Amino acid sequence: AAAAPRLFLEINGRMHPISHLPFTLGRGSESDLRLDDKGVSRRHVQLSAHNGAVVATDLGSTNGTLVNGAPLRSPVVLTNGSLLRMGNTRIIFHSSTGGAR
Repeated sequence: AAAAPRLFLEINGRMHPISHLPFTLGRGSESDLRLDDKGVSRRHVQLSAHNGAVVATDLGSTNGTLVNGAPLRSPVVLTNGSLLRMGNTRIIFHSSTGGAR
């Protein structure tokens, strides 16, 4: 059986494991991963599972989100190495399937 992919977010060289989905990023204390960035909304982006993929959805943030340089206006599937930008924070999404590609 294939192992479930291990998911991480890389911020400023530090790896943050995603332990569950849905997973919320934002400035507020209710977020799963808090970002200390005034350009980030309290609840900014949610990562969720959809058909075996990880999907990013902007939660109506004030300043918006970029995924690989494009504005996140509707949910988008993240792939290994996807770059998210929220405020002044750059986040690299890592997915290791743990098996043959």
